This record gives sequence, structure tokens and C-alpha cells, in this order.
Amino acid sequence: MISNTSHPEPPVSSELPRRSADAVRFTAVIGYPLAHSISPRFQQPAFDHLGLPVRYIARETPPEELPAFLTELRGPQWLGVNVTVPHKEAVAAAVDDLSTEARLIGAVNTVRKEGGRLIGHNTDAAGFLRGLTDAACDPQGVSALILGAGGAARAVAVALLQAGARHVTVANRTVSRAERLVANLAASFDAAHLAAGPLQAEVVRPALQGAELVINTTTVGMAHGPAAAAAPLAAALLTSLPRDALVYDLVYNPAETPLLQAARAQGYRTQGGLPMLIYQGAASFELWTGQPAPVELMLAHGRQAMAERE
Repeated sequence: MISNTSHPEPPVSSELPRRSADAVRFTAVIGYPLAHSISPRFQQPAFDHLGLPVRYIARETPPEELPAFLTELRGPQWLGVNVTVPHKEAVAAAVDDLSTEARLIGAVNTVRKEGGRLIGHNTDAAGFLRGLTDAACDPQGVSALILGAGGAARAVAVALLQAGARHVTVANRTVSRAERLVANLAASFDAAHLAAGPLQAEVVRPALQGAELVINTTTVGMAHGPAAAAAPLAAALLTSLPRDALVYDLVYNPAETPLLQAARAQGYRTQGGLPMLIYQGAASFELWTGQPAPVELMLAHGRQAMAERE
């Protein structure tokens, strides 16, 4: 049974908590910043539910501290970590080996320990597709516009192309990053299904006109981020979308971002990032433990954490 008791927000820790029990192992989410993260709020109850002696923490890790942390991660006290912005691509380049999915995507969101070796995985693609299913959107045959060109964008693009999307356009403020992402994808997928361009109104508008699905993979609109009150697309641009389009924001905090507010106000279907967060986290949990994740419990705790923040 899930308790209705309110839990305090876990601190964003830069130190490994001290525990007297030697058997306790640690997992964490690493990124920078991490004030927005609710991962400990749904991961810890999952470990507790199965009676596993594991502590899950938020480990805020500035880029300059990442190499030292990865060295620490090889220690016996760690099971592995979740990886979020801005470290997904840097971690992919630093681990000892990559899963097939992580190698194809070129980004890591989960590190699993094998002895002292670090194995990089990517559960974002599967989590994204499961969230798409929740939104009653079949990716087969769709034309999609992805906003951003980082690690999350790579995972979304791979997921869509593997699921049979008709066309995927990647738009980014720095167009060279979008072009590099598309060039990398073209090595594994038909280039005719791909396009890249700048995230500028006059260029993006034609892509919006033919898009049944728009996905924001940037941090624009994320609580505590540098552009928390902003949207990656102007509200006026959204009117170019077909009326049955779905706007999917991978940002989960706040639950309704400025982009989703604008889309909903104009009558479009929307999907926030919380389901994807939970689903990718559940897949990470299973990689670390070898046991099925209590997904419904994790969803309930994730929703509770977001409700308390609101």
C-alpha cells in the first residue's frame, strides 16, 4: 500500500551519505543542476518495496567534477546511476562499454556496474515510446519535429525511426548540432526520413505544418533552469500545426510547461514528461537489480511528488 504521508524533498547532495550498515549500496541521479529532480522520490520507494538495501540519492555533479565522480562510481558501494543533462553524451564517451541501444543513440542515461566496469545503457527511447502509447499516439507513419539536439533528442529520434516514423526533423538553435545528429542517424537509418534545421520561426513553420507530433527535448521551460518561464516555440507558431497534432514535452517539472500551456490553450493534445521519466527509471531499476520494477507504485509516488510541488 502506498502511504499518503507527505515526504520531505530529498536534499541535492554533493556528498555520499554516511550509513553505518556496510550492506547498503548506492544509486543516484547525476546532472547539473538537479534542484528539479524527483527521481529519489519514486526510486527509493521501489527499492524499499522490494526490501532491497539500496539508497537512491540526487548527486549534483558540475561538468568539471564528472571525471572524478566516474572514478568513484567504480567503487563497491555503487550499483550504478541515472544520468541527466548535461552529461549523457560525456558519460557515453567515458564508460567501459555500451549497450546496443546506447551505442546507436550515442548517449547514456543509465550506468550499470559489472564488477569495477561501467556499462552504459539508454532507457530513454523505451520510456519515450511508452509515454507516447499513454498519449494514444502511434508513431508508425508519423511526421515528427524534435526541438533540441542533445542526448534526449538522439534517443527520441532513434525511438521514432525504429517505430516506423515517416519523417523526423531535428531543429536546434545551433544548427550544426542538429546536422551532426542527423548525419549520425543517417548511418543507421534512411536519410530520406531525416532533416535538420535551425530553431527559427521562418524555418520551423513549414516543418510544423506537416508535423503530427512535436517533441521538446530541450530544458527550456524546466523549473529552476535558466529559461524556466520560456517556451522553445512561440505560441503563435503552434497555430501552424495540424489540429490533431500531439505536443509532447520531455520536461516533467513543472507538470505543465509554458509550451504545454500554450498548446492546450489552442486545443492541441499534450503529453508531459512525467510518464517517460517513470518508465525510463523503471527500466534502469531493472538493470540494477535484475528484478521487475513496481511501476504503478513508482508512478503513484512520482505523481505525489509533483502534486506536492504544485
